[in-house]
Amino acid sequence: MCRTFSIATQEGYAVMPGGLVRVAAERENLFVSNQRGGVSKDFWIVTDEQQTNIQNYSWDNTCRISISGIKDLPSNTAENLYWSGRYLGRALVTARFLRTVLNKMSNEQYNEQKTQSEGLLSLFQAVTHLTSTFPGFIGKEGEKALKDPLKEILSLLIDQDRIGSFAQTLSSFNNSYYTLRNLWSKDMWRVFDGIQKNWTKFVEEDSKDTPQSLIKILDKIITRLIAFMGLIEESILVEQGLLLYFIGLQTEQAMMNISKCRSLLVINHEKQAQYEILEALLTSHESLNIYRYSYRSYLSTENVINLILLDKEYPKSLTYQIKRIQKDINKLPHSDAVNQSTDCQEFISEAYHKIKNLEITSLLELGTDAVIIRQNLDDALTELSDLLHETSLAISDTYFNHAYQQKQLVNQNFTL
Repeated sequence: MCRTFSIATQEGYAVMPGGLVRVAAERENLFVSNQRGGVSKDFWIVTDEQQTNIQNYSWDNTCRISISGIKDLPSNTAENLYWSGRYLGRALVTARFLRTVLNKMSNEQYNEQKTQSEGLLSLFQAVTHLTSTFPGFIGKEGEKALKDPLKEILSLLIDQDRIGSFAQTLSSFNNSYYTLRNLWSKDMWRVFDGIQKNWTKFVEEDSKDTPQSLIKILDKIITRLIAFMGLIEESILVEQGLLLYFIGLQTEQAMMNISKCRSLLVINHEKQAQYEILEALLTSHESLNIYRYSYRSYLSTENVINLILLDKEYPKSLTYQIKRIQKDINKLPHSDAVNQSTDCQEFISEAYHKIKNLEITSLLELGTDAVIIRQNLDDALTELSDLLHETSLAISDTYFNHAYQQKQLVNQNFTL
C-alpha cells in the first residue's frame, strides 16, 4: 500500500516525488499487518538524470485554512478523547486509593497472622466497591480474600482479564491514547513510554510479595499519570477536543469520589476506626494537607464532608467537579432551537441543583438500626451517581453517533 501527498498551488495540485508505504516484516510476505510486525517507511522516486525543473513545494499563501473547532471533530475522535479522560481519571484514582491501603497495611506491620483492624477492613471493602470487582472483600465469599488481602490486591493490580482491575483500566487507557496518537506531543510520548516500560517490568518481576514492592510501582505510575495529565493541556486546543477530555476526566473523578464516600462515610464507626478511615480518605484524595490548613482541627466527619463533597471553591470537591462538568457541557455544540436544552444539560443541571442544596446537618443524621447508617448521605450520593451516569449516556447518544458522515477538518478556498 502506498500513500502519496500533494501540495495545493494556485494552478491546482503538485504531487510530491515520494510518499509512505506499509512494509511487511518479511521480504517475501505480501500480507502486511501491524500485529505481524508490519511497519511504515518513506519512499522516494529517484532518477539518474540531472533534474533541471526543481519545484518548491509549499502552500499557496492565498489558500486560507480555518482553525478547526469542536463542531468539525469526527465522532470517533471525540469519543476517544472523552474516554481517554475517563480512563486516565479512573487509573489515577484507583492507583492512589490502592497505594493508601497498602501504606496502611505496611504501617500496621501487616502479616498473615494479624487480625485486621476495623478501619483496615473498611478500606479493603472500599477497594472492592471502588473497582466493582465483586465479590472481592465483600460478604461471605470475601472472607477467603480477607485471609490473604495482599493476594487479592495483587490480582486487582496485574490481572488484565479481570473486569475493573487496575491492569485492565491501564490497558483501556493505552488503547484510547494510541487511537489519538497524532494529537500528542513528543513529551507525552516519552511519559507514555515510561508508563509502559515501568509497568511491563513490574509485571514480569517475581518480587511482588510485600506491600512495599506494590507501593513502589504505584508511586512511579502515579507520578507519570499526573505528568501526562499536565501535558495534555499543552497538546490540544479546548475547541479542538480538549473540552471532551476534560468532561470525561471530571465525570470519572466525580463518580469515583462518590464511590469512595459511600464506602467510607455512610457507616458510622467507633471513634478510632472513624479517624483512621477519614485520614485514609483524605490521603487517597490528596486532600489531607488542605484539610489541616483549612480547619486546623481534629479530623471530623462533618468537616470532611464539607471539604470533599460540599466545598464550592475546592477543585477536588464533588460540588466543584459537577459545576465544572456543567460549565464544559454548556460549551458543547447544541441544538439551534431557542431555549431547548439537550438531555446531558438537563441531567447535569439537576445534579448541580441537588448537591448545591444539600444540608450538612441532614447528611450527618444517623439512623436507629443495629448498624448505624447515614441514610440521607447514602441516598443523596446514590442520586448524584445515577444522574452522572445518565449524563454520560446522554453525551454518548448526542455526540458519539458514528452513523453521521464525517466532515473534513479544514476548508480551502481554491477549486479543483
